[in-house]
Formats: sequence, C-alpha cells, structure tokens
Amino acid sequence: MSTLEILSLVDGEAKEKGLRAGDILISYDFNIIDSSSALSKIMEKYAGQTHKMIFVRENQVIESDIKAGSLGIKVVLTRRKFMSTMQHRRYAL
Repeated sequence: MSTLEILSLVDGEAKEKGLRAGDILISYDFNIIDSSSALSKIMEKYAGQTHKMIFVRENQVIESDIKAGSLGIKVVLTRRKFMSTMQHRRYAL
C-alpha cells in the first residue's frame, strides 16, 4: 500500500496543527490519502472546511482537526509499513 510521507513544512495549516516531517498521512474525513493527487483532490473538495486528518508518527496514530486548503507541505509517495493492514483499516475507513 502506498502512503504519503511529509518531507518538509512551511508556515501553514499543517505546521500550525503540529504535523511534522516524517509523518505519514492516512486519511482526511474518512477519505484515504494514498497519492499526492488524492490529497490534492480531497483538499479541493473540502476547501475551507475543517475535518479530522489521521496520520502516523513513530507508529502512533494521531488525529488532528485540519482546515482543508493549502497545507504548506511537501510530500513523497512511500510504501513504508507502519502497522498491519487490519490496524490501518480500523483508523482510515
């Protein structure tokens, strides 16, 4: 399974809400984030709205209320395994 890892952040919503480089993005309002195009489409669809973003940091699942739009992040597609598929489904769906 592909996921997006945050490479860097500039000032913006993501940094203000505590996301960090190395965090793995999982979902936004129950929409799975598995590519940069998926992230872009989700951010456009919910622009200006605040919903839960689920991400993983050091094998810990974290939820944060994030306002959709320009997040101020640079991401890379990765296949890093951070938890079992069952655990991923539990938090991402």
